[in-house]
Amino acid sequence: LSAPSDDYSFSSPQQHFSITKMNRLFTHIAWVFLLGGRNHHHDDTDVIGMVVAASSPLPTSKTSSNTHHPTTAAMKGSKQSSLSITEDDDGSGYSSSSEEILDVVIIGAGWAGVGAANLLVKRGIENIRILEAKGHIGGRAYTEIHEFAPGQQVPIDMGAMWIHGGSENILNTLALKYKIRTDPSGYDTVIYKADGTSYNKDQVEELRERLFEQGFFSFQSQRQRTTDYDEPLQKACDLFLSQLDTLEEKKLTKYFLRTAIEIEYSGLLKDHSLWWWNDDYDLGGSIATEGYFVPGGHSSLILPFASYLTENNKIQLNTTVTCIDYQDNKEVIEVHCSCEDGSEIICKARKVIVTVPLGVLKANRIAFLPKLPKRTQKAIRRIGMGKMNKIFMFWSKEDVFWPQDAEILG
Repeated sequence: LSAPSDDYSFSSPQQHFSITKMNRLFTHIAWVFLLGGRNHHHDDTDVIGMVVAASSPLPTSKTSSNTHHPTTAAMKGSKQSSLSITEDDDGSGYSSSSEEILDVVIIGAGWAGVGAANLLVKRGIENIRILEAKGHIGGRAYTEIHEFAPGQQVPIDMGAMWIHGGSENILNTLALKYKIRTDPSGYDTVIYKADGTSYNKDQVEELRERLFEQGFFSFQSQRQRTTDYDEPLQKACDLFLSQLDTLEEKKLTKYFLRTAIEIEYSGLLKDHSLWWWNDDYDLGGSIATEGYFVPGGHSSLILPFASYLTENNKIQLNTTVTCIDYQDNKEVIEVHCSCEDGSEIICKARKVIVTVPLGVLKANRIAFLPKLPKRTQKAIRRIGMGKMNKIFMFWSKEDVFWPQDAEILG
């Protein structure tokens, strides 16, 4: 796979992979693998594995009678078992063929997969196909339209719902291009006490700055620099809390730790590394940076971004990849899939790009022949994947008790 550019480059045999701008395109955790065809040696450099960005976890797919999905022009899974899939002469659908060999098959139609496909098309590589297990484009960037009252519909993001990193994030550039509304977020928070009184947003900002930013954050930064061995972040939190004078300060600090770390990174403090938990601060991906909310939902961003691919039938939905056979004795890579109707197909390709979520790889949903290099398997095992549940609540206007300018209630 050739991408002659200073920003994106692949080379062999060292399999050098450089990303300077591309990583800002992806808003989820995605392991990106480049699998080669025949005559490759399957050692640690044969497969490229890289975490390109992070956001919310894979949402549970759940629909009800009062929800519906944004429509897409992507095709459904093939109903025929075949060695590969090719378009009919009349362009009406897909039929069996043992002749077609795709240049690239991309697994996953989230931001990483769609971004990779668009980049290939930009480089003139059109003989490609994206295989997506779910029935929608976007992966965890997925919006459902919920009718919570007759005639009142609201978009609900089942997965990603923020654009982190401020104006530097390329998603903001795409929003301007597609004329998608975004609202800047200052994370304005009101915190309620047990007696019903509250800290207003100005008080919360002052307390957060004193207890978390200047207090805990400075404390853990010094500990990062002075410890000889990594340790659970919980230890630094406990040490800092022990130095606070009042119960109120301790309660508020615990609140900031839970919201700014545990919820933001979908993991308990004891599971975070002291040395590495906030490594994304340098990438502008944390809650500490300016953020934007997309009122129309993230599907309103990903669908126009994927429009060329859907219009040209390059995305196949409801097609679950079960095995990738890239053994040396194969002329091409064989991608085994199961379709929505229960049929099985095999797609043949010269290259395969895998952009499935880390959780899919951890669950061994896809078999690799041969197995992935031990170093890559070790990384998949050791990197954590958090889980965060969302509960959507709808309020009648007369029951709203919080200030209208508040974004977060605590």
